[in-house]
Amino acid sequence: MATDDYLAHISTLTSEFHDGFHVISTQGQLLKIAQYFSPPIVTNAEIDYGKVFGGRYLAALFGSALSQVTAAGIASNGFGIAVFRRGVEVHFEGTT
Repeated sequence: MATDDYLAHISTLTSEFHDGFHVISTQGQLLKIAQYFSPPIVTNAEIDYGKVFGGRYLAALFGSALSQVTAAGIASNGFGIAVFRRGVEVHFEGTT
């Protein structure tokens, strides 16, 4: 099964693996699923406080600033999709 198909399969609320971060190599290979991590706080991060967000948003934002991370993102029914690179939100699609 292709990586994107597998991620779509496990990202439903009925899947025990839907929560957490999934780690994908730069070649598109799925390395880890349903992981939690607590990256260091990026004190100078630009945060849009006009959005309603939570801990996973900040973990993805701060995690994307790590030198080993190419990009990080989150997706949820209530929030939408956000993608981060180098500690900056580069894409957002809200649900409303």
